[in-house]
Amino acid sequence: KEDDESENGDGDKSMHTSEIRQYIDGFGHDILPSILGTPNETEERKIIFMEVLKSTCGNVDCHFCQSLGKKSRIRLIRILIPCIQYAVFEETTVTSDNATVCAEWAINLMDLTCYDREEREMMLDLLFEAQMHWPLYTNLSLTSDGFPDISYIQRPSNIEAYKHARFVAFIDRIAAVLSWEKLFPFLTSPKLEDGSKNLDMCWQPLASSGHSSYRVCILIEVLCAWRWPGGNAVDSVLPFLQRCAQAGLGCPAQYMVDTIFASLFKAASSRNVASAGGEMNFWMCQDEELERIDDPYLRALLVLLKNLLRGSSPCGQVDPFRVFKTLIVKQTFSESSFPCSSSNIIPCILTILAPVLRAHASTCVRDSNNATVTDEGLTFEEAVCKWLYLALSGPPLSTCQCLSDVSWVQLAVSSFPVHPSGGAAAVAKSASASVSAQEKELLLELLRKQSSHEAVAGLLANAAKRRTLSDDFDNISFLERTVELTLAKLIAASTAYCWQHFNKEDWRLIISQLCKWLETAVVSAEVVTELVANAVMEADPAIDDNLLAEAIAVKVKQATVGANDQNELTQIAIVIFSVMHGLESLDTEESYNSRLYLNEANWERAHVRTLEDILRLFFATGLAESIATDSRAGESAANIISLSRKTNTLLWEIIADIAVHASDQEKRSAAYSIDLWGIGSGSIRALYALLYSAHPIAALQWAAYHFLASSPLQQFAVANGATSSHQEEQTDEDVIETTVGDSLSSQSAKLRPELTSILETQSVKLLESQFTSSIRVHYLLGWAIFMTHLHSISGYSSASERLVQYAQDSDTPPTLLDCLFQYILWTPAAGGPGGRKKAPVQAEPSIVATAATRAAASGSVSFAVDGLWPLERETVSVLAGALYGLILSVLPASVRVWFTGLRDRSTASSIETFTAANCSPRLISEEFSQVQRSAVADESLAIKANRSTREVTAIYKKDEAGIDMVIRLPSCYPLRAVDVECTRRLGISETRLRKWILSMSAFLRNQNGALAEAIQIWKRNVDREFEGVEECPICYSIIHTTNHSLPRLACKTCKHKFHAACLYKWFSTSHKSTCPLCKTPF
Repeated sequence: KEDDESENGDGDKSMHTSEIRQYIDGFGHDILPSILGTPNETEERKIIFMEVLKSTCGNVDCHFCQSLGKKSRIRLIRILIPCIQYAVFEETTVTSDNATVCAEWAINLMDLTCYDREEREMMLDLLFEAQMHWPLYTNLSLTSDGFPDISYIQRPSNIEAYKHARFVAFIDRIAAVLSWEKLFPFLTSPKLEDGSKNLDMCWQPLASSGHSSYRVCILIEVLCAWRWPGGNAVDSVLPFLQRCAQAGLGCPAQYMVDTIFASLFKAASSRNVASAGGEMNFWMCQDEELERIDDPYLRALLVLLKNLLRGSSPCGQVDPFRVFKTLIVKQTFSESSFPCSSSNIIPCILTILAPVLRAHASTCVRDSNNATVTDEGLTFEEAVCKWLYLALSGPPLSTCQCLSDVSWVQLAVSSFPVHPSGGAAAVAKSASASVSAQEKELLLELLRKQSSHEAVAGLLANAAKRRTLSDDFDNISFLERTVELTLAKLIAASTAYCWQHFNKEDWRLIISQLCKWLETAVVSAEVVTELVANAVMEADPAIDDNLLAEAIAVKVKQATVGANDQNELTQIAIVIFSVMHGLESLDTEESYNSRLYLNEANWERAHVRTLEDILRLFFATGLAESIATDSRAGESAANIISLSRKTNTLLWEIIADIAVHASDQEKRSAAYSIDLWGIGSGSIRALYALLYSAHPIAALQWAAYHFLASSPLQQFAVANGATSSHQEEQTDEDVIETTVGDSLSSQSAKLRPELTSILETQSVKLLESQFTSSIRVHYLLGWAIFMTHLHSISGYSSASERLVQYAQDSDTPPTLLDCLFQYILWTPAAGGPGGRKKAPVQAEPSIVATAATRAAASGSVSFAVDGLWPLERETVSVLAGALYGLILSVLPASVRVWFTGLRDRSTASSIETFTAANCSPRLISEEFSQVQRSAVADESLAIKANRSTREVTAIYKKDEAGIDMVIRLPSCYPLRAVDVECTRRLGISETRLRKWILSMSAFLRNQNGALAEAIQIWKRNVDREFEGVEECPICYSIIHTTNHSLPRLACKTCKHKFHAACLYKWFSTSHKSTCPLCKTPF
């Protein structure tokens, strides 16, 4: 109090200021430990403190903080800062809201207690000071030369990472409110006079810029943390660093970015994290590949570099030549020996820099101040050529004795990035890159060195020598893997850039290595599948499901030791195959000559062999997941398999793309070979496991759907393999002897259990689920497969009728239609999942309507499935619209029955309007086209169509009798039934006329095929009547209006014949098993 009075002169201005000061002075010594939960806490102290706090807060006015002196405010800050930090670290909830609340608390405290910049900086220093779990990656200090002091840590524990992520989220929220710029006041320093003239990355000692300059360490902490509750580095700090990089050379902001680069580079180099067989495929460096890097320093360095190279300018926000010179040239052409500690991460950096550098290859990197780099200008092309010369001066890869022998090859190959998708795209991308003829010549020479006599002799000698070094087996194994990966990358780069200059021997080397690598990958994948199968079969029935899942996890882990290296090698091999396959699509003289050499190297046979291996990889992973899914452990075990694929998404995307474009014969052969393997439930079950995977990869799911919904596996994906065609070959006597139940079931298809379980999902469970939930997506995909197969069956056939009969018997289409129109006409605000309760609201009409129109026209929903992932409400709505257009084409009668049963007039009106506007015009046009195609010469029937009036006229003549019937299609066809009218009759009684009109209406109402087919079936019914065939006494029709069968089940007493479906319905409704006519037990 005395200090404050001496400062302010007037003493206290608030009536409770003295009381608060008394508790502020004693808080840190007495009450704070009890509040923070230390062992010496007492409830009495808490109660006293809370009572005083409550009384004081109730009387605090807006001038309270202003009445406090500076020392009291500083003491108050020093007391409350630990409380904020405690809340950040110790709060039990792991949500972004906790960080937001704590950040608001801190900012409010700053607004109330800090009246100038110095006080704000002091408070921020207190907030960011080191704690038990903060920081993890730096020491929050600068070294003597002005660089951040990097902490060398091993992988942090879960609790350390958890606590650290919480504090980073807290910092992120503060920066979101204050802005990152306000956390770094030294960035406003004036630009150095000579900075713009220096091309080097000059790291100005930040220690001279003020006490807050240590906060560059905070940026490194945030970059290394990468993700935290509610945020990530890409969306948070990277935009700020991009703005800093745009400040230009000589500015403190640019110096700060340079300092971060240098610090991350130094940290990653010292940790030796990225060998050739390391964590990432450095020559196909994609965003998701970067995010999966385990080492925080290397990941932060590469992501920062890649983001800074993006931008409106050709080189982004940072000069790539300056980075190339400082981080790469100085390291590789310095007087110190190379390889050095940084040689393992330089290829990673080059992969990101190389595409940009090649786009500006004519620009020189000059250094007038440092003679140890080069004495004259050095272009990127010249640097690459020097690396290639140095690689050629070394031994062949097969004879390398240590990792340093491989380094120059790695460095040279990383300068030739390959497009990750392979194929013609990789060839075109490589052709457009600025690569000189000298570079290609040296790269090809380096490749040919690997197949020289020296390389072969050295390989044999080295292998014999290594067999004697049993004590150093681990190092030898790692070296062999590194050599193999480097050779694969060399072959891939050479194939993409030098294929025009390959001869027969070059292609033979590539083909032999390609076949070897893919065979190894297939063996590895099949071992995983067999281990999963053995774990399931050998499991003790007494153990619970969780233990079984753990046993499967152990087996998978054992089989995937070194999986990163194997997956990378497999990915490179598949890209090489894809590039070679892409050459076949080129139509140039060079490609023609190359294909001649390829054929001489026996590529045609190797192509078939390697494609079989790739398809086997595709099926093997699905088979392993299906075995795990079908086990007692179920989803828990399947998650182990699906998550193992997520570690290398790009590999499976390439495999899926190749599988989709395989020929029907290749697909059939691959599926057949999996079925012959005898493990699991076969190829179709494997495809369903991939389609319904709990942790899906979009490309794999699309490939699985493509296999299931197209030839040659489509029919096996829908119909159960146990169903055969012998039912169709039974005689009438055989059918009569069967029971009514068996007769009916013979008319209905037996679907695969994987499909049945999806199609018959409970309506309540389905309609109340979220719009993008897996249960809904799986349900829609299942129906897409079913209806696509039904549409592919041409015309009237027993197979199509059995599928239609299944849909009618299972009563599943109404549930499907309810689900579809939750997407088409309703939004969550207008009812959401759970039924049609509120007034319908049109949702995304253009997207959904376009999808419905396209599906109705093409009879396919593949376009909607292809764009389904990543799952969003819009993409699922497109699939729903497409499915509605398809179901109108293949099951119009089922849709009509559902629509007729709607009680809500507003709902029915909306559905009718949507259908009439988007689906009916195309469907009506298709109906008329089929009518015109079916109008062939027939003595008894002639069909005419009038598109303008939407009328079809059927003219039937038989002997002296004749009739003209006009069929009118409604504008919302097929939602509403057609109108049938007789315009002329001859020699036909009124009773027969009325009967024929009713039968025509019944056939048109129940027909799930084309209108022309319904007319033809009606004609056959009338022909049978003229032939004297008796009608079914139940439905009064000779041909059944739904399944088109004849009356075959005869009563042994009265001899009348009935349709099996009619008799079954009669027994079901009457609860009797007697003949409908004579009442004799049937």
